[in-house]
Amino acid sequence: IDRDGAVRAMVGGRDYGESQFNRATNSRRQPGSSFKPFVYATAVEELELDENSKVVDGRICVTRNGRSWCPSNYSGSFRGRIDLQTAIVKSINTIPVKLYVGADGRRGIGGEKIVATARRMGVTSELIMSPAMVLGANGLTVVEMATGYGAFMTGGYKLDRHAIVQLTNLQGEIV
Repeated sequence: IDRDGAVRAMVGGRDYGESQFNRATNSRRQPGSSFKPFVYATAVEELELDENSKVVDGRICVTRNGRSWCPSNYSGSFRGRIDLQTAIVKSINTIPVKLYVGADGRRGIGGEKIVATARRMGVTSELIMSPAMVLGANGLTVVEMATGYGAFMTGGYKLDRHAIVQLTNLQGEIV
């Protein structure tokens, strides 16, 4: 998706004769860490954070319905006090969870605000609100993610995507 919302290319499968199912528009997959920018955008708006704001990468456990979930980082270790930019660049898992539930003296932004941000940026799939949502546990389409990321290119404005700009006949005349 280009800056003007034009879809320049889309591959929805290998062989249309074999399967007409368009995986780019219809298949939902967990986006994992690629969902985190929606969380950080919400935190910047709601908690007035910026790239230099300090956050603590440390152990956190969330208990729901008598079950505890303690997310870890890919590295298996914690970095301690770091700036938000480093948390984003290193794709730290504990920070978005802490931003969601509230920790280290900050109020949590919660799921409703994150969902509202994602919706405003072009995500339309059902989003189940839970701490795991911030690590990309909900299923989204490739097109939704591309549209959502397009909003980062435009300073926060959702792109109105379109695939057809004009139609021409065999003589090159616009129809």
